Amino acid sequence: MKLLKDSKAVLPELPQSNLTALLYVFNGQVKVTGDISLAKRETLIIKNEHITIESGEEEAELVLFVTDENAEIYKGGMYSGNKS
Repeated sequence: MKLLKDSKAVLPELPQSNLTALLYVFNGQVKVTGDISLAKRETLIIKNEHITIESGEEEAELVLFVTDENAEIYKGGMYSGNKS
């Protein structure tokens, strides 16, 4: 997401409950739901919360990763830590 200066955004509603999200600030600075400040290269873990993001005097670029911590995992891939 690209958030223009002096703007607000709300994270989208997730497709199911009990998901875990990680908000990563790729560029710029933001305030999250009140007084949590995040700068470039900082992250926030979000679980079952409604989040509002505000930019300040500069625009910000954000990335949101969403995962289900209770989902099954596959450990057979080349990047899973297997030792062949």
